[in-house]
Amino acid sequence: TVSAVEQFTSALEPFGLRRSAVQSAFGMAELCSGVTYHQPAAGEALRFYHVDRASLGAALRAVEPGDPAAIAFASLGTVIPGVAMRIVDGAGQVLRERECGRLQFKGEALSPGYFNNAEANRAFGADGWFDTGDSGFIADGELVLTGRADAGIIVNGANFSNAEIEAVVEEVDGVVTSYVAACAVR
Repeated sequence: TVSAVEQFTSALEPFGLRRSAVQSAFGMAELCSGVTYHQPAAGEALRFYHVDRASLGAALRAVEPGDPAAIAFASLGTVIPGVAMRIVDGAGQVLRERECGRLQFKGEALSPGYFNNAEANRAFGADGWFDTGDSGFIADGELVLTGRADAGIIVNGANFSNAEIEAVVEEVDGVVTSYVAACAVR
């Protein structure tokens, strides 16, 4: 979260930690490595995108960090050579930058599939694109994840990401950051 990164860098800056030392990346077993990396320039911090939570299902609307509708997502950087990424809608159509959809990868690092698991192998398209099951968007050529494609919690008709609820809970005194998980319960 933005506050965790800010607290960490502020606490260690007096000891010589550069703000650019905090870097983010994305990878998964099916990709056999990390495939995106955000490496801030000297003196810069990890980049966060603040968007209106109500715009996550369509073209994103940028908002100021203090806006009550704001939700922040970290840049995970640009894709490595030999790998391509894209964001698609439910019909598989490629979306433009700053439109939220399903994350897919294609390229040299991609696994050929799961051993003896036809059901799981449906994520590997005949066209070579692998559907990660994640949702996100691309901004300035950088990957930004917003959560799992089929996850989320609806409270009184309002959609919230699990991460958004977890970030609020982590602000409660006594709760240890990263030991929180939100899930829907009836």
